[in-house]
Amino acid sequence: MEVNLCFVMVCTSSMGPYIDGVNNSIGEIVDFMVNMKPPIKIRTGFCGYSDHSDNSTPTDVLGGLSASVTRVT
Repeated sequence: MEVNLCFVMVCTSSMGPYIDGVNNSIGEIVDFMVNMKPPIKIRTGFCGYSDHSDNSTPTDVLGGLSASVTRVT
């Protein structure tokens, strides 16, 4: 089986405390799907969005997603 899975998240400064939790959850979801019998071929994507007026420092969400996926492949 093949699955395309895209995670979408608000990445405004107010979501900062939750971004690490989301990153960990993405890793757990990918781990679970890859280890199913039969294994699922999974392609992941991430769409993070923020308010135009949000002046917070950008978060490396894509780097976190890449690290999570790389960890299980």
